[in-house]
Amino acid sequence: MTMDSAEKDVLELSLRCPKKMKNGPCGSSFDGRCEVGGFCVWKEIYGRLKEEGKLSVLDNVLGAEKFGYSPYSDKKAESFMDSKRFVITTEIEPPKGADLSKVKRFLGNVKGVSAINVVDNPLGEPVMGPFLPSLYIMKHNIKPIYQITCRDNNIAAIQSDIFAAYASGVRDILVLTGDYVTKNSKPVFDVDSTLLAYLIKTKLANGLDFCGRKIDTKMTINIGVAVNPNAVPCDAEMIKFRKKMQFADFAQTQAVFDPNMLDEFSRQMNFHERVLVGILPIMSYKMAEAMSKVPGVTIPEDLKKELKRDKGAGIRRAKEMILHAKELGFRGAHIMTFMDNKVLLELTKKV
Repeated sequence: MTMDSAEKDVLELSLRCPKKMKNGPCGSSFDGRCEVGGFCVWKEIYGRLKEEGKLSVLDNVLGAEKFGYSPYSDKKAESFMDSKRFVITTEIEPPKGADLSKVKRFLGNVKGVSAINVVDNPLGEPVMGPFLPSLYIMKHNIKPIYQITCRDNNIAAIQSDIFAAYASGVRDILVLTGDYVTKNSKPVFDVDSTLLAYLIKTKLANGLDFCGRKIDTKMTINIGVAVNPNAVPCDAEMIKFRKKMQFADFAQTQAVFDPNMLDEFSRQMNFHERVLVGILPIMSYKMAEAMSKVPGVTIPEDLKKELKRDKGAGIRRAKEMILHAKELGFRGAHIMTFMDNKVLLELTKKV
């Protein structure tokens, strides 16, 4: 089987993936099981390629041929990653409606962060789009990280959102494939996050839309991607991650709670200077149980047992993970506190 035919076989098999992932498994599959149900087709693809000695097929950006090839631009815009200190980022969830008062209160009291993610319909639940909250973040002299999920929009709508964000001053965009949704909405998945990162860094950066037609601006955008150190098996996740990092200026990990797992992740990659480790303080045993049901999140049993005895165990573990990430040489930490200023300050004051 030639390399070309191997690529075609991968693309054909990937059509069975609910998210139409063309460049590796999503971060929500676990131990060969798909979050939507049944087995992950990428476990089969990875197994076949490994057996045939053709894992190098996965180094290519599969699906890019549909859009034509363009030169990659390594130009960077001014970014929160330019800081010489250990970088701290956090995130806000826009309102499910039009009331921005909670967002404004959080921004009025936030301290010690270099940038703030604006999440895009987390878990497929509709919230205000990231554009307006990003403007509020910039008013507080903090850089917004504008999230785009491939789940909700086709490539025309994605480009429209990027044009508006860029014109408003946004320069850092986090591209995500997105969780699968089945309730009251139909997922799109025109592209996956790997292909989207590629298109932004090759097409928009050269003054072209995704189909190769001229636009009026060459857009220098810093691209962020996600990676899940909790993935089982981890090999396929790491292959996809290394591919995405060809185009990414920074990466954020899924929340990590186990220092040993972070050690293993650290050993398998060499992008420490561009990676922010995901930190999620677990405030109670009930929260641990709820988060365990979120695709891609793994809560260690020892932490659950500690939380049964002491609610403060989650904060202590989060602090330990931040310091451990710093010791391992990671660029920073992305701290998810659900817009709780007190918890954020508690976790950042010694960092």
